[in-house]
Amino acid sequence: RILKDETLDAAFSRIADAELGVPRLARSSARFEGVFEHHYSDNFAGESGVSTHYIVLAYALSLADTQRLGRPDQHNGYLWLTPAELLVRDDVHD
Repeated sequence: RILKDETLDAAFSRIADAELGVPRLARSSARFEGVFEHHYSDNFAGESGVSTHYIVLAYALSLADTQRLGRPDQHNGYLWLTPAELLVRDDVHD
């Protein structure tokens, strides 16, 4: 989530640190992949009749083989998958 009055560069760095454990990552070091939308009929608050619409700005990163990724306090594991491997998984939605 990009915060009110937060620049894209600041949001990218903050989110990369929070989600990947990579501090001070510059947005200019990533390749922009596009804008994607996610629509859900429900919402985080569980309020009836309120839907959710996410707009995602997707980026791809190339990091050094020695770059350690992860936030074990938030995730119990990571998988690196090709698009074909990802799309056949039961736990991945369209």
